[in-house]
Amino acid sequence: MERIAVGIEYDGFAYAGWQAQAERPTVQAIAERALGSVAAEPVTLTCAGRTDAGVHAFGQVAHFDTHALRSGRGWVLGANSGLPVDVSLSWAVPVPAHFHARYCAEARTYRYLILNRMARSALTAHRAAWVHRPLDEERMAQAAAMLHGEHDFSAFRSSECQARSPIRRMERLTVERRGDWILISISCRCATGKRSGCRRRPGTRGTGSDRL
Repeated sequence: MERIAVGIEYDGFAYAGWQAQAERPTVQAIAERALGSVAAEPVTLTCAGRTDAGVHAFGQVAHFDTHALRSGRGWVLGANSGLPVDVSLSWAVPVPAHFHARYCAEARTYRYLILNRMARSALTAHRAAWVHRPLDEERMAQAAAMLHGEHDFSAFRSSECQARSPIRRMERLTVERRGDWILISISCRCATGKRSGCRRRPGTRGTGSDRL
């Protein structure tokens, strides 16, 4: 039995999140089906952190155990031949048996895009938020600075949270404007990480246009 770690990139618009669900399309389900076809046996993926419906991922890490012996190239090309265009395997490598995509993750990074202009976008409707009122990115950055360091995010935990502790260390939180776009980048250290408070942060303290 060999343990394989994989990197998965996906556009989550058409999916009900990562986790497999009955009668609803999910990233986990189609990725397991594609990898299982390459392995010629059922495959169960464990990911670093589940994403919700409509959420995209650039570097989701997951692992699975298999009796099949394939090269990294074989896993990637084989799986991608059976995946839809909005899901892609980026890499695949063998890892030690003690490796765990969720518990070995040291940090996670989340990025949020806000289009801040009068007119909505036809091309980025599913990839960015749209706020037509002027936003003050400098005041947003000032508010974000208050979240640096270690905090108790109990107020931001969902009822389904499985993390052992609500304590998280916010390593980096930046807000910057690039023309009509505002980019929010959050990096936090989460020991177990599922549904951590940092994923629920944007929008909870106003937009920055009228208050911090």
